[in-house]
Amino acid sequence: MPQPPIGQPLPKARTTSSAGWAIGLLAALVAGGITWFLLNRGVGFPGEIAGHPRNDSDIAQAVVDTVETGAAGAGVEFEVAAYGTDAAPAFMVMVIEDAPSLPDFFDTFIEGAATGAVGQGASIDTADIVHQDRGSASYACVPIEAAPPLSSLCGWSDEDTTGLVISFVQQDLTASFGLTEDIRDAIEG
Repeated sequence: MPQPPIGQPLPKARTTSSAGWAIGLLAALVAGGITWFLLNRGVGFPGEIAGHPRNDSDIAQAVVDTVETGAAGAGVEFEVAAYGTDAAPAFMVMVIEDAPSLPDFFDTFIEGAATGAVGQGASIDTADIVHQDRGSASYACVPIEAAPPLSSLCGWSDEDTTGLVISFVQQDLTASFGLTEDIRDAIEG
């Protein structure tokens, strides 16, 4: 600690009570906790899921914006993220908080997607939907036929979120269920 110049009085020590110190520490902890809660609530899309980087390129963002706008026009507020690269897209994730249960929501979504897929050279047979319960979440997947690069459309539902995953990775439904579970775990932390 620096010393005052010769001939100058020494500074007086500050007295603080332990109660004042404790109140200050408590206020700092509460403020920090509130800040952390506000910054970390809701859905979070990590920088990488299942080895695929989040794609924030202009091309991917245009697709994400289109999906979010289209969903909002239908009255659904999805949070959307794309993963993979522009040259090799892996999957797109759409998440809604406080959504209806998966079977009703997913089956209704698939019926609409099946109608729309026909015009895009793809087909989705609603009879091929497979439902599974894994832990506290319900999952459903359906293959997308004759539509490279699309592979499957899957979804999950739990007490916090409902999500949909459009996979561009060619894989069977078992792998699609595993990927969807990995995505849910990464997003919900």
